[in-house]
Amino acid sequence: MAEVSICIPAYRAAGFIGQTLDSVLNQTHPEIRVLVSIDSNDDDTETICRGYSPPGGMRIWVQERNLGWAGNVNFLLDQVDTPYFALLPHDDLLEPDYIAALLEALKQSPDCVFAQSHMQQFGTNENLGVATELRGNLDERLLQFYLKGASGLPLRAVTDSGILKQGHRLRYNRHDSFAAEVLWGLEALCYGGGCVVPRPLYLKHTRPDSLIPGRKVWPPAKRLDALRIHSAQAKRVLTEHIENPQMRVLALMACDAWGRKFIETAKHFELENAPKHGEVLLPVLSQMPVEGDASIDQAGIDSLLKDPRTSMIISRMRFADGLRLMHDGKMA
Repeated sequence: MAEVSICIPAYRAAGFIGQTLDSVLNQTHPEIRVLVSIDSNDDDTETICRGYSPPGGMRIWVQERNLGWAGNVNFLLDQVDTPYFALLPHDDLLEPDYIAALLEALKQSPDCVFAQSHMQQFGTNENLGVATELRGNLDERLLQFYLKGASGLPLRAVTDSGILKQGHRLRYNRHDSFAAEVLWGLEALCYGGGCVVPRPLYLKHTRPDSLIPGRKVWPPAKRLDALRIHSAQAKRVLTEHIENPQMRVLALMACDAWGRKFIETAKHFELENAPKHGEVLLPVLSQMPVEGDASIDQAGIDSLLKDPRTSMIISRMRFADGLRLMHDGKMA
């Protein structure tokens, strides 16, 4: 029986899915099953896929109606019956030891439910996405997620299939499931941590006609509405699961600041000479309300900031600009 399912959601992928499948067949780990769901059958994607015969087996579905990218991913997740799985979009590539290296790291980390690597982009961009460890207790994991950048890298991890049995799936929204990959990572941390193999074993193909670049030209009203939907979903997770009131407030702040970063890509805001984190963090925290009977006093804030784990997280924080806006009262 295969140990890992590689799930490939495909949509009009005839021009590149062959390379993706080649990278799967070149994996050094032998026990891999390939699952492909084709969301549109108006090109040669199915024909190309049926030309491959992975040793661990391959199943192909052609959807009768368009599911959208999140729906197509969730369909594949429903088919997983192996102990581990990995999601691989139809135009991305894997280094040959991707599955072997991440699976070994995950097995050696009983506190973790997924293992990720750095992600090297190729195509229109050549940026390197750096994966970060997301470990500790539940409060610490969720706090770290937005403070460390809230990337979609956990969606591209090797993951324990146990989280699927507990209902973990991509969430839908009316804006092409905007930031569903981010929410995926946040909610995955409710089940356990994320470890890292610090090498660029995942290769992301960036194309001008792909989904993410298209979001950058959305009109302001659509960007804001998409952000509000994501923010509401994410804050519900943070509020329901983080018990420490100070850590909860800091996590909610970081979530807002991440959203501000998204809006900034439209150049609606000029953020120059932003102060360092410490110059705004204390006054902002001291003014933030907390749900229930808990309150944030100066002693509580000092205790939070003196915690070495929290201090380490804050030192890596990328969102001073967003915090400054919040402190100035400019964030809705």
